[in-house]
Amino acid sequence: FFFLMIRRPPRSTQSRSSAASDVYKRQALTQAESDFPINGVQVLGKLTLSDEYKRRIDAAGHGFEEFYSKFVKNYNKKPAQNGDQEEEKNEEVNEDVSQEEQEKWQKKKKTRTAAEILQEQFHGNDYYEILGLKELNMSATDSDIKKAYRKMALVYHPDKQEPGTLSDPRWLKCQEAYETLMDPEKRKRFDSTLEFDESLPQEPIDLSKFYEIFAAAFKKNAIWSTKQPVPDIGDQNTPLNKVKQFYNFWENFDSKRDFSAYDEYNLEEAENRYERRWMEKENRRVKAKYIKQEKQRLAKLFQMAYDNDPRIQAWKKAEEEEKLKAKLEKQRQKEQRIREEHEKKRKIEEEKQLKIQSCLLYTSDAADDLLCVDLGGRRIIKKK
Repeated sequence: FFFLMIRRPPRSTQSRSSAASDVYKRQALTQAESDFPINGVQVLGKLTLSDEYKRRIDAAGHGFEEFYSKFVKNYNKKPAQNGDQEEEKNEEVNEDVSQEEQEKWQKKKKTRTAAEILQEQFHGNDYYEILGLKELNMSATDSDIKKAYRKMALVYHPDKQEPGTLSDPRWLKCQEAYETLMDPEKRKRFDSTLEFDESLPQEPIDLSKFYEIFAAAFKKNAIWSTKQPVPDIGDQNTPLNKVKQFYNFWENFDSKRDFSAYDEYNLEEAENRYERRWMEKENRRVKAKYIKQEKQRLAKLFQMAYDNDPRIQAWKKAEEEEKLKAKLEKQRQKEQRIREEHEKKRKIEEEKQLKIQSCLLYTSDAADDLLCVDLGGRRIIKKK
């Protein structure tokens, strides 16, 4: 048995210039077109290049037409630009399959709701309720889950039952609940199937109840944080640096909420890798929409709290007052410098006038000239 491969020229690299790349593609396409319609496809054995194992495939039939369209399409691709790798990856899925195949795959789109899909995977059970953690629900820690599981084991474990009695089916559910909730990935997917209140505080905000309103809102959404522990909103006595750390945390909030429940296609139903890749692309597109909505919702919550926080308002007001004070001080210093310069010029002018008035005037005997001697001892002779 020999694996067959198509002999074709190598692909052009991105390092070549665009002009050289286009020439190379045209040459490759010309060679491919000359081989297919006239002489058929040249095929060689993968394990040998001997002429004895050369084979010819006639250019005919639906299979050849589909393969030929894929082969020629590889030479029509433009070189990927920086930042376009993800787009190119998504486009390749559509390029590698025909429209007929896509229409066939679209028929496998799920018709059930998102909650029904994942609840079926977990057999419709509420694992928190099974372990007696209904009140804590998604806020339950690993320690809480272990303690609850041990309590259930003391009641429902087969060793605790009377001899000859059948094992309690609730013990199997306890085991299933414990294994799911202790696995981070399974728990994330399970938590995402539960009902969650996505509502935000109603505007206008009652500032007298600001801490009560937003403490509950942030605590409710803190269960989706990948980083633990989540900082608390605090109160009016919380230091300003702690308040800034809190808002910086929520401004860069990293959510672990999983939106796999909204996948439109089940990857296990894919018949080949091309169909699987196409399904993955469609699922990514759907999940991206919900991830964007989640980020916008959390960003709105952050902005509402930041704009109405009395501590932030007081800090901004103090900053504005400090800036205004600094501006007035700068203006005062400028005016002071101007006054000092005027005063300095006035004194210089007064001294100059004083020197002129204090000159000693007398008449020279040798020359009937006017001699002026100022206070500095300088001699100035002027003709009459």
